[in-house]
Amino acid sequence: MKAQALRDNTMMSYMAGKKSMEINPDHTLVKALRDQIGEGETITAVQTSLIQLLFDTALLTGGFTIDDPVKFAGQVYKMLETGLRVDALEEAAAPEAVPDMEDVAEPEAEDEGSLEDID
Repeated sequence: MKAQALRDNTMMSYMAGKKSMEINPDHTLVKALRDQIGEGETITAVQTSLIQLLFDTALLTGGFTIDDPVKFAGQVYKMLETGLRVDALEEAAAPEAVPDMEDVAEPEAEDEGSLEDID
């Protein structure tokens, strides 16, 4: 019936509801961003990244798709590194030395007859 009434799939897009995004100015994250930025001040790269991350997260939770999921994942990883202070931890910890393959002892070959004894 839908195909008869609408002729083609493009007509269905006109009948679909439009989604809108509303910003809650009283939300703690929005208040914190507003307080950090202030009026007339330039927005830093970190603040821009936070705003983009907040927007992309709102898109995902609203059922939309984001333009660049790889960039979104990179922003999430960067926020995790910042929250966990990974850069400071990496500098404090010395990298472990990887042993040379020549230094690693090869396991001794087991006697093949022992497997036959089990059967």
